[in-house]
Amino acid sequence: MSGTIEWRAAVAAVALMLAGAAGAAERPMTVAEFLAKADAVKAAGLPAGKSPELAAMRDAVKDAAKAYRKRIEADLRAGLPPRSCPPPQGDGKIDAEALLDSFRALPRRKRTMSVHDAVFAEMDQQFACAKPKPKAKAKARTKPIRSGHAASAARHKRAKR
Repeated sequence: MSGTIEWRAAVAAVALMLAGAAGAAERPMTVAEFLAKADAVKAAGLPAGKSPELAAMRDAVKDAAKAYRKRIEADLRAGLPPRSCPPPQGDGKIDAEALLDSFRALPRRKRTMSVHDAVFAEMDQQFACAKPKPKAKAKARTKPIRSGHAASAARHKRAKR
């Protein structure tokens, strides 16, 4: 009996560990985790293609950028104004250093947000649509328009002076 209980406990422990690992894999990377990985990669001095952390970071940003474009396309199809106006796909690149700088500029309490949300916020700011200039209103006339006899009388009066 005690062997069965131990076996069941071991199976339950393994199941919990696997569930925890799966949950961690599905949980989005936070800005704090992203910055920690960036600092670790920089400190290691590995070439760009040799770091699995760098690949995970690049994938997180690429996935967020793809989701961002899909959101804009969906809004346009629905007749809604776009949240921003990024350049056409392929014309614009995300500058890694600028993105890291914007992440580092976040207050520590906001670094718990996902990389996905932070990329959305950065793209909103970087590619904000130009707001149309308001049409100039015609200035109100302070003097009434004179026509007919009153206009000629006024001209005549000015001419006599």
